[in-house]
Amino acid sequence: YYTLKIASALATDENRLNDTVTASILVLPPGPPVNQFCRNGLNILIPAQGSAPRDSIIVNFSSGYYLLDVNVKIDTVFHTWDSDLIFNIKHGLTNVNIINSVGGSGDNFIGTILNDSASINIGNGTAPFTGSYIPSSSLNVFNGQLANGSWVLGIDDGAAGDSGVLKAWCIQLIIHALNG
Repeated sequence: YYTLKIASALATDENRLNDTVTASILVLPPGPPVNQFCRNGLNILIPAQGSAPRDSIIVNFSSGYYLLDVNVKIDTVFHTWDSDLIFNIKHGLTNVNIINSVGGSGDNFIGTILNDSASINIGNGTAPFTGSYIPSSSLNVFNGQLANGSWVLGIDDGAAGDSGVLKAWCIQLIIHALNG
């Protein structure tokens, strides 16, 4: 962040404070913009071997943008036996299995970022899952699609005996203008 101050040279009084405009400006590195959309404060039950929860994020940019890259952040899921769970993300007609029965008897996903460019496959990680992982199936199938529309996270629990809760999740979209 940088502070920009603009002062008027036309002022005739001694009080320079009322002649100055100050603004804080964030300078981003070059490259396409990253947009993060999150659902926080949730308390969605993940029932033991029951009907799976679905939660959506609606993206609606004012003009058309296509996707250059997509990451999914499972910010907070509390659940015992992570290997019971299968996560998927759906946008339009494309549905990707992003986490498929990983973690054995370990518990929870806290700040888990699924990124095709990560260095560790989610299947090789250990619970609690925290950090960046390559998803079970690649998210690059979304590249080139329009960003607007519904993004639906699904979580299925394939075993009886325990339940969990989805508290927060995000999608991170790197986009490019259709005409740019």
